[in-house]
Amino acid sequence: MLDAESGNDIRDLAGDLLAGDGMARLVTEQQLRAMVDAARTREAARDACGVVVAVHRVRGLTANELRQIRDHWFGSTVPGVRERSIDIDDEITEFDLDFHERMSSDDDAEVRAAWAGSISYRTWHQDADRLATLELVRRRISVESSELAVAAMKGAEGALIEDGAHARRRHRR
Repeated sequence: MLDAESGNDIRDLAGDLLAGDGMARLVTEQQLRAMVDAARTREAARDACGVVVAVHRVRGLTANELRQIRDHWFGSTVPGVRERSIDIDDEITEFDLDFHERMSSDDDAEVRAAWAGSISYRTWHQDADRLATLELVRRRISVESSELAVAAMKGAEGALIEDGAHARRRHRR
């Protein structure tokens, strides 16, 4: 995975092997950091992200470690790398509205659409976070120029409204 000269098939195989539960235990902190740092393309970030998530689910990375990886990838000039920061954010229990505001206004429409798509599947631990995100999505829809991003944001808006209705029904019981 660290060899930029290796073909996609080899990197895919390495990523699949390392992301497996048994193998994720064997990935050292140095190897994980090297994979994160070497992820400079959409494909490399996808593979490294799979390993990061597997290591986190098997061994547990701290919220701070996950934030560092998320922010490192979000700082990339490559949209496909920035998209993977969304997957890492999904592993962090504490909601970070500032991060979501930055994602929602990314320069790349595909990144904005991927962000909105991830909102549709997020588990909300605090209703206030869901409501703040609903407000953010509505604000972004009003200024969004990409049809792809608008469609994803409208899907996220619907999911956020539906999640709120489910939460109110559970609360009444």
